[in-house]
Amino acid sequence: MNPKVDQYIKEKLQDWQQPIAQALRTLILSAQPELKETIKWGAPCYVGQSNVVGLVGLKNHISLWFYQGALLKDPQNVLLAASDQTKALRQIRFTQGDAIPEFAIIELLDQAVQHDQEGKRIKIEKKKSPKDIPARLQSIFDQHPEAEQFYSDLAPSYQIEFVEHIASAKRASTKERRAEKVREFLLAQKKLNEKYQC
Repeated sequence: MNPKVDQYIKEKLQDWQQPIAQALRTLILSAQPELKETIKWGAPCYVGQSNVVGLVGLKNHISLWFYQGALLKDPQNVLLAASDQTKALRQIRFTQGDAIPEFAIIELLDQAVQHDQEGKRIKIEKKKSPKDIPARLQSIFDQHPEAEQFYSDLAPSYQIEFVEHIASAKRASTKERRAEKVREFLLAQKKLNEKYQC
């Protein structure tokens, strides 16, 4: 067991989440001892040839993530996608007082490890760099060359977030509000998703 995971459970999880996390951790390592326990993206991750399963505590629940979960047969119907856009990841959420469906998790772990060993993956198309810059975003670039430089240095996925944030607005007033928010982030040299970070 990795001491960094002990530290994560003790310092990052709420009191009610800690016993659930510890039980899930023990279950994973006893069912699949060949998985390496590590920390990735600030949370416990269990790795074979690639990432197999992860554990993360959020405000109202704790989640067990299967990185290629969409490939798994789920007869107990315990897996769910975080959103409609989630392609490969599937999770089991636990709230305070929930029982852990050990048998179902062991079955899912067995499948996940087998898929990992066989190299089975869900192919996710990478987003391409945005071609059409909304007029409002171009106006920001014209007024603030430093914002355009920051934008140009970003990875295509972050550029797309800025473009889609403005372009997806249906009302002109919403588009203007979003454009102003984008301008603020670009001038502060922050990615749009940084608004969700603590």
